[in-house]
Amino acid sequence: SLVPLDVVFRAETSRELARDLEERALASRPPRIVPAPVDTRPRLGASQRRMWWLHALDPASSAYHVAFALDLEGALDEAAMTRALDVVSRRHESLRTRFVEAQGNVVPVVDDTPIALERASCHREALEDWLERFANRPFDLAADPPTRAALVRVSDAVACLAFCIHHVAIDGAAIDVLHDELFGAYEA
Repeated sequence: SLVPLDVVFRAETSRELARDLEERALASRPPRIVPAPVDTRPRLGASQRRMWWLHALDPASSAYHVAFALDLEGALDEAAMTRALDVVSRRHESLRTRFVEAQGNVVPVVDDTPIALERASCHREALEDWLERFANRPFDLAADPPTRAALVRVSDAVACLAFCIHHVAIDGAAIDVLHDELFGAYEA
């Protein structure tokens, strides 16, 4: 920046001129930029807010439930199935995130516990009805995770692995990833 001539000629020594110029530079320097504190509270994305709002309008509706199932035949290691579900649910926080209203805002709360594997049994003829009731059962998004899983035994050699996820927790791209993680080995 330009220095007025009177500043140059007022100084009796070059040291005094240097000090005056440094003081002018410090005085004209913009204030130091300090990063604002980061709000680390989890927030809902726009699509999650929309899904939560739609759910709040009609909590009993299953319109935004994403359900899928896989028939399993042969010997089944239920302990291994439970461990696999645990791994998948720990990898994907959205599957175990509740949505709690606090001070007029909806706050996502990630639970530490993995998704529980419900167990049931029914006859082959009743399986469709059972799966429909499972898929249509309402979610309480504040109290429970937006995901449920069930292993339905049809016989000693046949079972059905079923999932139902509220759309607040998953989108079209994520459902493909999850489907591949859960069922890829069985469908290959």
